[in-house]
Amino acid sequence: MWLLTLFDLPTNTKEERRNMTAFRKFLQSEGLFRMQYSVYVRFCDNSRLMETILRHIKDAIPPKGEVRLIYVTDKQYGEMFILEGRKKKRPEKEPEQLEFF
Repeated sequence: MWLLTLFDLPTNTKEERRNMTAFRKFLQSEGLFRMQYSVYVRFCDNSRLMETILRHIKDAIPPKGEVRLIYVTDKQYGEMFILEGRKKKRPEKEPEQLEFF
C-alpha cells in the first residue's frame, strides 16, 4: 500500500514558512519522498507501519493549514496517470523490501 500525504500550509509569514519547511523535512525523515511540491508519498508494506506514520504525522502538523492522507493499493498506484508536458510517465515502483531511506 502507498500513503499519499497532501498538504496546503500557509507561507505568508516567516514563522509559517519555517513551519512548512520543518514539516517537509519531517516527512522526509519519515521516509516519504516528494511526488509534487505539496504531495509526499511512501510505500508501506503493512498496516501497522501506516498507522505508525499516521500518528507521527498527526503529531507534527503545524498549527495552521491542512494535511490530507490517502491510502492506495499497489494496483491503484500503478494505474495512476502521469502527464508531464506532452509525455506520459510511469508511476514509481515499490521499493525493495530492505531499502533504506
